[in-house]
Amino acid sequence: SLDLAHLPSQMTGLLVENNSFDGSIALHNLPDTMKDLNVCENTLSGCLDLSQSPSEVLTLKLGKNDFCGSTDFRNLPRTLLTLDISYTDISGEILLTGNTGLRIFGADSQVDVFVLEDV
Repeated sequence: SLDLAHLPSQMTGLLVENNSFDGSIALHNLPDTMKDLNVCENTLSGCLDLSQSPSEVLTLKLGKNDFCGSTDFRNLPRTLLTLDISYTDISGEILLTGNTGLRIFGADSQVDVFVLEDV
């Protein structure tokens, strides 16, 4: 598991790249100043917790990952403009609430079920 609860309060960007996790990645205690999250090229056999992402995040990059299980994007910040899941394999489902300004990039991604809920 990766616990990111004690990062500097003024941090604006985070890169978690080329790792293998058997537990979970919890991205819910990040500083509110965080604008760019880049979690790429990881293998995760657990869950990705994005339930309380920083309110100022503009870009979330999850490209080139391999996730097993459900990935819940329903509580992403309203400020989020770009969600990149390019070249990502998700064996499970993606849950996402409609956000009219959100651009989703998913080139060459493998997703079992994609569920888009109305706001």
